[in-house]
Amino acid sequence: MTNPSDMENPRDRHNDEEFDPKEFNLPEEDLSYGVMHDKHNLKNLTFWSVLGIVIFGVLLVGIFYMYHTNKLVFTEEASVRSEHQQVARMKEQAQERLTSFGVIDEEEGIYHIPIDSAITLYLDEQN
Repeated sequence: MTNPSDMENPRDRHNDEEFDPKEFNLPEEDLSYGVMHDKHNLKNLTFWSVLGIVIFGVLLVGIFYMYHTNKLVFTEEASVRSEHQQVARMKEQAQERLTSFGVIDEEEGIYHIPIDSAITLYLDEQN
């Protein structure tokens, strides 16, 4: 039995020697093409192609739904923040009105005073 590493590889020859395709032990039908004939497994190729397209489609649909879900969440959060700011501003204005002096209608002589002052005046009138 011969050692495969001891055999000369036809590819290792110099370019000046002629190439003999029979040294590669190729079938005659492959030699007629001038190259080795490829034998593709179309069933396998089709399966993996369709599977790849389906996986890509599922990922694309998932990304689409994630985008719309995040957009909805961020829109709701922005709306809540805006409402919170409006409520805080209204409370601040109400607190300012309840704790300060001001004019409501000067012609009619209607003014507003702080609640503490109004309670004190009312209690003084009652005594």
